[in-house]
Parts: sequence; C-alpha cells; structure tokens
Amino acid sequence: LHRLEWRLCCPTTLQMGHRILHRMTSSIASSSMASSSITSSPQAAIARQVNAGLESGGVWDFLHEELAYQAENAVREYCFTTHRYSTVAAAAILNAIEQVNDTKYYEVLMQALISITKEFDFDS
Repeated sequence: LHRLEWRLCCPTTLQMGHRILHRMTSSIASSSMASSSITSSPQAAIARQVNAGLESGGVWDFLHEELAYQAENAVREYCFTTHRYSTVAAAAILNAIEQVNDTKYYEVLMQALISITKEFDFDS
C-alpha cells in the first residue's frame, strides 16, 4: 500500500451491480441444472426454459442497461452517498427486476437476488 501511496478506489455502484448480476446468472444456471438433473418435473422444465429465455430474450441486457442508468442517477443524490455501493446496486437491480413484464422471469430473478442478499452482508 505504501508503494501505491494509498491510492486505491473501492468498486463503484455499477461495478458492484455487475458482480451481483454475475452471481445471479451463476445462481440461476446452477439451480436450473440441479433441478433438471434431479427430476424431470414440470418445475425443472420451467427452470430450463427460463434460463434459456433470460440469455436469449434480452432480459440480462435490459437489467445491465437499467442498472447503469440507475447507478448514474444515484450519484447525483446525496442521500445515496451514505449507503454502501453494494446496497445501492442491489436496490437498482431490484428496481430493474420490477420492470420485467414476464412473471416467469420476474420470479426467477427475484429468487436469485434474494439468495444473493441472504448470502452476503447488505444494509437493510
């Protein structure tokens, strides 16, 4: 740290948001693979269909764009500077998920985000 002269920057809201979305992607992919390998129930088929639809349907692109937009706007508000970047990023992702119209995608994305927020320490 002395060599860097303490010139370190913490991850921004946008960077934290991308990490959360990446974890959500991994979580959804692993849950759909686990459910499909265990059983051939209708739930497993829905999980595989949703996972494929998220990748090809532009939902992830929409979430990334909306995250970037909301992270940019959060910088302008003083009240968000008192919260951790990861918490602001999770809130931006939550807002973006609420704009998803398809209920199948909405439920899967919400479950993934909830599992991420339970796994890591976020402010409430």
